[in-house]
This record gives sequence, structure tokens and C-alpha cells, in this order.
Amino acid sequence: MILSALNRLWQTITTINVEPRVWKKHDRYGNVYWRTYDPATDRLAWFDTEEEVRRWIEERYAQ
Repeated sequence: MILSALNRLWQTITTINVEPRVWKKHDRYGNVYWRTYDPATDRLAWFDTEEEVRRWIEERYAQ
């Protein structure tokens, strides 16, 4: 039982997704904005354009 729990914990630790997440959202007026989350840094960011999101992703991988 303990071994099974440790195996599940190990699988969770080794499969943590560090890829950035991006959501296209709309405010109450219908305007589009972009929400991003970087699990590697635990940071959220909001952008007005898709181009800004692309730059954010490129800068993240340039580090």
C-alpha cells in the first residue's frame, strides 16, 4: 500500500507539465484578450493580442 502511494507520487512528480498554457478569452463587452500561465515560474500574464502572446512564448524559450 505504501509502495503504491509512493509510485503514484513519483509518477505525478515526473510527469508535471511545464509547458506554458494559453487561453483566448472574451470580456463582458466581447473584446478578445489572452491569458497565459507559465507553470515553470508559476506566473500568470494577460495580453491584448495574439502577437504579444507569441513574443512572450519566444522570450520564454530564448532564456
